[in-house]
Amino acid sequence: MTKIAKNKAILKPYYFKHKISQMTQTEIAEELGYSKQYISKQFREFDQAIDAVITDHRGRPAKKEPPVQVTEDSTKVELERKIFLLQTVIDFLYLIIAFWSKELGLKKSLFRKWLPGKIKIFLVEALIEYRKKGGKIQDYAKAIGKDPSTLYRWLRLYEKGKSLENHQPPGRPNKIYPRWIKKIIMKLHKKYPEASNIALALRFNNINNSIMLNANDIANIFREESLRLIENRKRKEKRFDFTMRNMSWDMDFIEFSLKHIRYKALVIVDHHSRKLLYARILLKPSSLKVNQIVKDLCKHYRIKPVFIKADNGPEFRKKFRNLLSSTGINLLNSPCYYPQFNGVVERLNGEIRRYSRNLVFSSIDAINGFLENFQDYYNYQPHESLGYLTPAEVFKKGRHNNHPLNIELIKPYIKDGELRMSFTKRDGSPGRLSFELLKNTG
Repeated sequence: MTKIAKNKAILKPYYFKHKISQMTQTEIAEELGYSKQYISKQFREFDQAIDAVITDHRGRPAKKEPPVQVTEDSTKVELERKIFLLQTVIDFLYLIIAFWSKELGLKKSLFRKWLPGKIKIFLVEALIEYRKKGGKIQDYAKAIGKDPSTLYRWLRLYEKGKSLENHQPPGRPNKIYPRWIKKIIMKLHKKYPEASNIALALRFNNINNSIMLNANDIANIFREESLRLIENRKRKEKRFDFTMRNMSWDMDFIEFSLKHIRYKALVIVDHHSRKLLYARILLKPSSLKVNQIVKDLCKHYRIKPVFIKADNGPEFRKKFRNLLSSTGINLLNSPCYYPQFNGVVERLNGEIRRYSRNLVFSSIDAINGFLENFQDYYNYQPHESLGYLTPAEVFKKGRHNNHPLNIELIKPYIKDGELRMSFTKRDGSPGRLSFELLKNTG
């Protein structure tokens, strides 16, 4: 007999099994004891319910609403509303641009700045459309905050097919102040550090009546001097070094006063290790004496430098060059008025002067004693430029790799019978030194 199901929830699990083909309707009817027609009818109702849930109704046409009657008053109100909204947006943009002009530190608003060509073309094309609709160029210029003559000029250039890109006039050429004027101004500034630019200009004008300066000139001089000091600092920070000891010995004379008589002390230092090799008073300095000291140092250390760097003093000229060539050592003289070429020994001389400034010497032996003590102190004192190694340690090892970042290493090489050195000048251009190698005869 056919049984009528009272609870459709019993059929739901069998409905999903039927959908995935696990059971047929006949098997479901036999298992539950229902008729096949009843099972088929209930499954159709399940299908309709699921289709009603997942069907997309968005494609159906919307219900037609009754047409709105458009009157002249409603059109006018809608137009006024749109104009008000547009004016509000424009005022808002003006406020934003004015605010960011002040935030960026601009003296003038962005509307008063030079406009790029693309914006000019946009304004000119909009002007053409505005005039076609019966508008006047004066009203257009007033609306965008530009002069009508400027718009006329842009319009003529646009019609002729010329570029509207900015061609800012060069303006006045920069004033060139002589070096002596800058020196006087800097001296006045040092003497009166709290004086204003106007006060400095008045003081300079009282001193010199031929050239009159104002506060702007003083400000320009200060700016140029600050830039010059920065460039000089960068130039002085750049230094050079060799990759090993005994590549170069640097020598120079330093003067000591004793009973109003000046005596010269010869200072010799190894460039790479910074070791002070010799520092003594020479009563009668000459090329022969300096050459003999170099020979004695070579015998003492059992080494010989490739070349010696010195200035253009009378003891380091042609005669000294010929004496060194007999021992196979080259002489490299520094350019005139360029003490930085021999910077290692120049800085060493400065330290010697600083340590001997407050000392009073009674004899030459006292000066030599001071130089001997300074040599021991200097050679066994850690140096920052050597990675806190002592010059004696670096001289014994032969080299070190603790160079600061501002030092450029020079690697000399031999080519065509010459010793050549390539480096970068302080102005950034490439430089090279070369001299003929001498045969070792000593």
